[in-house]
Amino acid sequence: MPQLILSVHSGVHDAAAAVFEDYDLKAAIALERLTRRKSDGSTHPDAAIDEVLSIAGATRRDVDVVATSRAMFPKAYFPRLGGLRWLREQYRSRVGKDRLLLGAEQHRYRAPRAEDVFDAAAWLRDGGFRDDAAVHFYNHHEAHALPTSRARDCLSRSRFSGPARRRHRSHPGDSPRQ
Repeated sequence: MPQLILSVHSGVHDAAAAVFEDYDLKAAIALERLTRRKSDGSTHPDAAIDEVLSIAGATRRDVDVVATSRAMFPKAYFPRLGGLRWLREQYRSRVGKDRLLLGAEQHRYRAPRAEDVFDAAAWLRDGGFRDDAAVHFYNHHEAHALPTSRARDCLSRSRFSGPARRRHRSHPGDSPRQ
């Protein structure tokens, strides 16, 4: 059975989604193509997610892996907010600022993993994905660098998949990246 991988970037600009079936790109679309607003990232790219899955003939329940950047997510998925910080974010929500940057929250709490500050299980559940779908948080800047690396098959293989997992080496002799 082929593995269905959904890739999502929920940035403040250029939000997008793509779907792969066993590393073969099936569909990709930027949110701006659906909203007609240049460089749109004003909301989570749910419309782009639904569009690429529709093109691939799949639904959110069919997704095996979600690869997402550590970008903007609704505040509801950040369980560490408390005290004055919680109060500040309540005010910000009232004025339309209802998302937080996952990478910044990870840095703020010195968390080694995004999962330490983000409730991925609740995000999957609320998004209509299966509970057993894997979530991988990729580094946005490393994603830009991969196509220019000397690694073979860097675009056809990934570090987040099951049996096809490989170590990425930028140059011969470099130590494997974790």
